[in-house]
Amino acid sequence: PRRKGDFHLCREYEHAVAISAKTGEGVELLLEKVLIEAEILDLKASKKATPKGIVIESRLDKGLGAIATVLIRKGILKKGNSFLCGTQYGKVRAMLNERNIKLDKAYPSDPVQILGFASVPKAGDSFAVFSDEREAKKIATERSHLAREAEQRRFRKITLDQIGKKISTGEVHQLDIII
Repeated sequence: PRRKGDFHLCREYEHAVAISAKTGEGVELLLEKVLIEAEILDLKASKKATPKGIVIESRLDKGLGAIATVLIRKGILKKGNSFLCGTQYGKVRAMLNERNIKLDKAYPSDPVQILGFASVPKAGDSFAVFSDEREAKKIATERSHLAREAEQRRFRKITLDQIGKKISTGEVHQLDIII
């Protein structure tokens, strides 16, 4: 019989670790197991690849402007790199770590706060660095154009002339009006 708080390991979960967020119990063992698994599986991100990441969170700061916390997935992000994120492009003006200390480089698996956005990006947007700023601008313009078209299709307005034509052709038999 199981009691409350018991943790039973079966073959499927032999690498599982019981942890408690309240007491902190098991966190050290979990971190140790993660490091062992990463070493055994030889998990490493490429530092030579073009930097890419994903936006974890974003906010608008009064003094700094739009800031996004980006988790770097591969490559080394440097200050001054041209980037594309969602429907906007820009240059990395500054990078801050979790303690708001300025950084010049960000390596894979580093979460960094990036300044240089024109507007606040959405969480989950992909972040990619481009060597040519014109290419990033071109892609951002295409994406924003497609987003604008999709938004217009969602809220398509019907004019009175169009309603009149539909009534005369017999397409519309009843017109619902809220006053």
